[in-house]
Amino acid sequence: MRPTRRGGGRAAGAVASQALNAGGSLVLQIAAARVLGAGGFGSFVLLTSALILFTAIYTAFVGDSLTVLDRDDPRIRGALVAAHLGLSTMAALVGYGLAVGLGVLGPRAAALYGVLVFCWLTEELGRRIFTARLEFWGLTANDAVYVGVTLAGLVALRFVGFRLTLHTVLVAMIGGALAAIVVGYRQLPVSEFRWAALQPGALREVAAFATWRALQAGIRPLVLLIARVLIGAFAGRPTLGRIEAGRLLLAPAQTLVGAAGNVLLPMYVPARVGAAGPADLPPAQGRRITVRQASTALIWCTFAVGAVAVGFAGPLSRFVVGPHIDVPRLAVVGWAAYTCALALGLPALTALVARRRSRTVFLVRLADAGAGLAVLLLALGAHAPAAAPLALAASATGGAIWLQVLAGRLPDPGVVDDARRSGWMAIRARVASLGPVGGPLPRRFAAGDRWALAWIVLPLMMASDYKVRLRDQQASVGGRPDVFVLLEIAVYAAMAGLLVLTVARAPAVAARRPPLISLAWVFGGYFAFAALWSPYRDLAVVRGGQLLLTVAIAQAVARYARRDQLHGLAHAFVALVAASAVFGLFVPFPPVSPQSRGRFTWLYVHPVTSGIYLGAATVITLVYLTGLGRRHRVWPVAVYPVTLAIVGTGLLATRTRGSLAAALVGCLIVLVAGVRRARRPDLLATLGVVAAIGAFSARPLVTGYLARGESGSQLASLNARTTLWHLAYTAVTEKPLTGWGLTASRGIFFSQTGLGGGHDAFVDVTVDGGVLGAAAFVVLIVGLAGALGRRWRRGPAGQRADLILVTALLAFLLVNGLTVEDPAAPANAANLWLFVLVGWVAALQREGRPAVALDPERAVAMIPGQLPAGAHR
Repeated sequence: MRPTRRGGGRAAGAVASQALNAGGSLVLQIAAARVLGAGGFGSFVLLTSALILFTAIYTAFVGDSLTVLDRDDPRIRGALVAAHLGLSTMAALVGYGLAVGLGVLGPRAAALYGVLVFCWLTEELGRRIFTARLEFWGLTANDAVYVGVTLAGLVALRFVGFRLTLHTVLVAMIGGALAAIVVGYRQLPVSEFRWAALQPGALREVAAFATWRALQAGIRPLVLLIARVLIGAFAGRPTLGRIEAGRLLLAPAQTLVGAAGNVLLPMYVPARVGAAGPADLPPAQGRRITVRQASTALIWCTFAVGAVAVGFAGPLSRFVVGPHIDVPRLAVVGWAAYTCALALGLPALTALVARRRSRTVFLVRLADAGAGLAVLLLALGAHAPAAAPLALAASATGGAIWLQVLAGRLPDPGVVDDARRSGWMAIRARVASLGPVGGPLPRRFAAGDRWALAWIVLPLMMASDYKVRLRDQQASVGGRPDVFVLLEIAVYAAMAGLLVLTVARAPAVAARRPPLISLAWVFGGYFAFAALWSPYRDLAVVRGGQLLLTVAIAQAVARYARRDQLHGLAHAFVALVAASAVFGLFVPFPPVSPQSRGRFTWLYVHPVTSGIYLGAATVITLVYLTGLGRRHRVWPVAVYPVTLAIVGTGLLATRTRGSLAAALVGCLIVLVAGVRRARRPDLLATLGVVAAIGAFSARPLVTGYLARGESGSQLASLNARTTLWHLAYTAVTEKPLTGWGLTASRGIFFSQTGLGGGHDAFVDVTVDGGVLGAAAFVVLIVGLAGALGRRWRRGPAGQRADLILVTALLAFLLVNGLTVEDPAAPANAANLWLFVLVGWVAALQREGRPAVALDPERAVAMIPGQLPAGAHR
């Protein structure tokens, strides 16, 4: 019975440590709420949220590694020392930047927060050593010292006359962390602190073990941090403080859910990893707690606590945070639902991680995180910040159900009778068998799905360009969000999650990144960084994130996409444009401006944007009507000329001269490149004669069409474009090197001419990014053209249709870019197509190269807990 007693003592120590940790955190948060008020408590919550995120990543990377791997091995120890120093220092610097960037602290006080982050993670190292040694009572003593010294420091500072502010709270927390470091050093043997130098390859070995676990552990804290930043930005810090005060009423349930991970994990681990490798262990005697039972027990407990918190929200909030903070009852309901969602998913998550499915858990959490932030943005856009916890709860519930379904396909680690697999478990197994969600996530780029790429790219185009309302130009330039702007951001976030799910399940190849993709990252990274000095920073940050996602799509195309998927995207795009043109014909909308009256479009899309869509669709459709494009057709032959007639007529009806000229250039390239070289002179001569006769015989009609009723002065100035370009020259001379920042050109031109944007891709990148930005864009275009030229000279004959399509579409974008900024501006169809072409050419370069398939699953061993150890502090 001695081993049982020893195990019971360890379990009691683990529970005591968790309770003390959570209780101390609760007391500190209550004190902060009472002393700092709603606004100050909101700032405190932002800082602690970032601290919890740092702790989660650090604990999963360093803490789990020293627990599972052999920390006595000099190679492993050296890698762990380097990881500790690197992650702690990086977290301190990032924490400093967050505190200053979010406006929570000034530069000097933010340095204090950086010191706290470093001390906190150093203390966490000692806590994880206690856990690895199974010395939970020593861990409890360590946590008691931290809590006691922190609270005593607050009392002492108040006693000597200091006013309790956010700064004094940080000082008290630093004191508690330093005291805990000293106590931990005194309790642990000196051998645990032996120094070891970093050896080559050791850090890579540790990273191979811990990376997926760190990503999985950081998802939930990152989502909460982003959610709190958004609430503070949209509704203000006092509102954030009131919403977070409602979370304190659910602290007992949150503590229970956090402690459950430590208790459940040993029950679900079928094997232990040691120095000699995995060895099967028999299930513990009496182990009968299944995932279903654990979820049911946790949900009932959290539901009971939530019911009490919601029913007595008024008296409890006055008791916990004081009468000066008005806690919204809806926020309490939302936090109760969120805690129940965590209780539903935690046992299944624990079982999956115990079976080394950390990457699957990460992907599920990433998907529900993206959905949660999307719903949160909708709630904030509807001016209902108190519903933010409900938005997170809705997505967390979906992720929990998904985890339950995945866990239902795992063999039960306990002793479970066959009779107990009836009822709910049988229903769950039946649901799991209906689709691929119960097994490994689908490898969309490798599963023969022709439309995989279209499901990612087309929603982005529609979210950016398709408008269902007229919006004031000043609001658009200034970046003031409305519900539809938030919906666009939500679509981009959802497609980012879908891209991660798609790529993460694709077979990795041991191939270096193509230079063309590196040029794309240089361009995207520079302009995303240029958002920092933009006068419209909120809009610029969003556009920078969208631009980085676009580059990520190009890289995914280059590494994973097949040619039939790229042609599937082209066909889906043409179908979307043709359907939009038919819709615009039968359901006309009012013109978006007086100048666009009489020009064809659909919804509230500007005719210039419609011209880009219709011109690109015209060029693409013509490619599939040529002989070389025949092998890539998807539809019956008769569909293509009908589609060409629809999109071509729509292009003419838009009366967009730049798109029409660009489409003519693209179509000419298709016709010339699609015939044999010996017949090209005859074709060019024939086309020239036909064009000359048509222009001469229909000269009045063509002139009137192109003039669009504009005066001679308007035509001479290219519809005010020469004025814009003169203003652009003046702006560039003022900031020639770095430019004015991403999206700045829209505001500069609008304030002086009433027109947003420079109406020229090269002008826009020069104004926004200066000489550096223009050079990055030109080098990207030259690199793309050079890579395309090499494929024309050296590529196999089977790639000719792809090369024709890419060349013609690139020419269309560049010629059209002389009169519209879209190819170089983020978040529109032209820019998305440009980067798809970058990935397309890189994919053609990849074809034929030998590739070594890599193991898609990383080695992830068991871990001692689900929530980061500092999550409740």
